[in-house]
Amino acid sequence: MRRQGSRFFTMVLIALLGYVAWQLYSLKREVTALRAEIAAIKANRIAGGASETQSISLISTAKEHLDQARKYLGKGDTKRAKQELENSLRSLDQAYRSVKIPSADIGERVLNAVRETRDSVEQLWHRLGAKPNSKGD
Repeated sequence: MRRQGSRFFTMVLIALLGYVAWQLYSLKREVTALRAEIAAIKANRIAGGASETQSISLISTAKEHLDQARKYLGKGDTKRAKQELENSLRSLDQAYRSVKIPSADIGERVLNAVRETRDSVEQLWHRLGAKPNSKGD
């Protein structure tokens, strides 16, 4: 009877050892997968940093175009003012599209710049006596 009990105990220990080995193997696979994901995220952040810098530059360019539009409007040159406003909106669109991984900060800056430009465009249209485009184009 003792031999059967020790054999059963040995079988349970072997089964438990097999289970622990399988769990260890699963954990190693999971760690490898997590390391790969972390490396991919780091690579995207590095690549995303360049696009964020580019989008900030484009926002700055859009603001410069908006300032030029205001100057032209003050001089009464509505044709050039309209061109500068279109350039400003185009730069904002490029800034939005250049962000590969939009962070909250960059996304907020782009949205604020778009809102500010849209408000300025509406004010300029009212000064000119024209109605703004309801589609936002």
